[in-house]
Amino acid sequence: MNLNLDPLNVGLIITTVITVLAGWASQRAATRSARATAKEQAELDAYTRASEMDKKTITRQNEEIDDLTNDNKQLRARNRELAQDKLQLEVAKRALVDQNTELKRQLREKK
Repeated sequence: MNLNLDPLNVGLIITTVITVLAGWASQRAATRSARATAKEQAELDAYTRASEMDKKTITRQNEEIDDLTNDNKQLRARNRELAQDKLQLEVAKRALVDQNTELKRQLREKK
């Protein structure tokens, strides 16, 4: 068996091997790129969903804070009213106590 390789065949073999290796490397790079892109898309989707949930939560909490602030204002106003009523009742009580004391004194004097 005579294996004579002329330069044209050697060049063709080398070109074929380089082409096969380049195709394999290109396919590998494309696969890695596709995986990275899919991973990035999944992460972006997850981030978008989380961001929307956070925005809804913040909006809901702001509404709750507004409600609590309004309730607090109403309760403070009611507390001021009750404090004023208490002062008026204390004055009335004092007047009644004084009147009762005076009536007792007058009763003692009549006896």
